[in-house]
Amino acid sequence: MTKIALGFFVGILLGMSFFLKSVQAQEITTVNNFSLNNEHMEKISLDQFKDKKAVVVLFTSSNCVWSVRYEERIQHLYEAFKDKDVAFLAVNSNDPSMLNKDGQTRRTTNPFPFPYLLDEDQAVAKQFKATKNPEAFVLTYEQDAFQVVFQGKIDDNPLDSGSARNNYLNEALAALDREQKLAEAFVRPSGCNIKWK
Repeated sequence: MTKIALGFFVGILLGMSFFLKSVQAQEITTVNNFSLNNEHMEKISLDQFKDKKAVVVLFTSSNCVWSVRYEERIQHLYEAFKDKDVAFLAVNSNDPSMLNKDGQTRRTTNPFPFPYLLDEDQAVAKQFKATKNPEAFVLTYEQDAFQVVFQGKIDDNPLDSGSARNNYLNEALAALDREQKLAEAFVRPSGCNIKWK
């Protein structure tokens, strides 16, 4: 009886580890072009930013408290790097049928001074293997492809920007601006799970 119970328990643990692995962030190296509508239903393509030194693609949500807490910090990052040839794109990939606030507000309001895009079929989030809101990706265009040079969290304190000790996204962009190697290319993201269809 003990062996049966132990086998059952091990089976549950293995099943849970398989499930958790499938929803955890995974490192990626390149991404393809995509085209999404902004809040005004205008088409924006990643290829429009090939000539930039870097493109920040930020998965975010009108509904997630973590994302909302980062909005001001993201705007500061945009202001700091917009004149250093860095483009920013926000992408909302949540299933709007699950969260009315996302479905209503993301179509009419944009909290950022850069494009806020609607990933309605969630294909972009799946291509990036994004899992969280917020989750940042820094891309550079090299060898005819967008290379992922940084992926993960913005900083290490979602509650208080002043108490953050590691400003991962800022450090990655500053290193690119100085043409230096990034200290960290992947920092496991944390936040609200993307709401899948």
